[in-house]
Amino acid sequence: MRIMLTIPVYKDNFDWKSWDKKLKDMIVDHKVNLIVFPEGFIGDVPLDELEDEVQYLGDLFQCSVLTGIGGIDGSQWAVYYNPIPDDGETEWKVYCKHSTARTIAFDIPEYDEEHDILFEPIYFMGKRIQVNICHDIFFPMITERMRREGLDVLINLTGGNVTPSKWHNVFRGRSYEMDAPILCTMGYDPEKSGVSEAFAYFKGKQLKAVVRKGSITKQQPEIAVFDLSNLQTEMTEPEVSASNKIYNDFTVAFSMERKADLQIALSSSGLIVRDTTQKTITQKTIEIEDEFALLCRDVSVTFLPYRLLKDRTAVLKHCDTSAESHIVVYHSVRPVDVDECLSLLKLRVIENRIGAVIVSPNLKAGMKTNRYKNIQLFYPVEDMIGFDLNFLGGPNSVFSNSSSLLGIHRKHKDKYYSLVNL
Repeated sequence: MRIMLTIPVYKDNFDWKSWDKKLKDMIVDHKVNLIVFPEGFIGDVPLDELEDEVQYLGDLFQCSVLTGIGGIDGSQWAVYYNPIPDDGETEWKVYCKHSTARTIAFDIPEYDEEHDILFEPIYFMGKRIQVNICHDIFFPMITERMRREGLDVLINLTGGNVTPSKWHNVFRGRSYEMDAPILCTMGYDPEKSGVSEAFAYFKGKQLKAVVRKGSITKQQPEIAVFDLSNLQTEMTEPEVSASNKIYNDFTVAFSMERKADLQIALSSSGLIVRDTTQKTITQKTIEIEDEFALLCRDVSVTFLPYRLLKDRTAVLKHCDTSAESHIVVYHSVRPVDVDECLSLLKLRVIENRIGAVIVSPNLKAGMKTNRYKNIQLFYPVEDMIGFDLNFLGGPNSVFSNSSSLLGIHRKHKDKYYSLVNL
């Protein structure tokens, strides 16, 4: 299967007819099976006309089309159309964005009764394709629901002009946990700051496009074609630079001799943990596969075996969500894959607003985010790391108190959690 991701450039004098002709030629020349346009590629459409807009594109290109469409009510939709489906293939599919829009899927009055259809996969060329929109990729229960409904490929439609490190941190981590290709495309507005890209990941590695054309730096639209039957990786390295900031709000030592709020020592069978924040110091031995939680002052510390780092539901299942601050310690008596571990830790701290610690024979580190979800990575100095307690509110803190334009409004929390029966 060959998928063409497009990056349109939104400027007043853009020649759309000429671009349409170039796309038609490239679809034929590069044997493209599915062409993808970003979030909001078509805007302000009455909801009863969504399919008409996409049918026009499918008939124009004589190719399966997936495109983002902005509804006139402020909602964002992904609509798929296959003009010539084979037996068993999907002809039509619609998906509504669940976050960061004026109107989100949870606002639909019939959502509780009819939301199942939004998560049905697209059946195409023997694959089950799921699609989500922009910040939906940051919310783990949305991805988990898609996985449970069937997922061989995930395509994300993003508006564009983003902070690239944030997007790559999330997509690289998701590709590790899903064990499936994940693709993303965006639009580009030259009047705005930020970057727009078309990229793909598989098992933590960025995929190489078989074709790339155009240049948004020259205000020319771009296309990238990925061949899912012949995955090729780029020689790129994830960002792993450590923070030089030193915090003392909550300290973790990897030795019983180092003074800290929480002392952790790795043994052959698990962990020895000592909480020094109480009047009476308590010590606990945690076996290899044990899960354990304790409250150090107002900090909920949850210990999880390393295998649960890949489980996107584990933090929500095991954390005490009533606590003010949250740190999760993943532990392993065996060496870990450093790239995979750090990539997954980045994803966990971004999506859950937690601090995270890894304790293993070959890697000891801590991680959290700042206000803007930029990663702070801490390696031990003299066997100790320190956290500030800002933006560690845990899974319940990811909801917005003001508007779904900032994520998912808190009033929809129960609907969001009900996507997956934990």
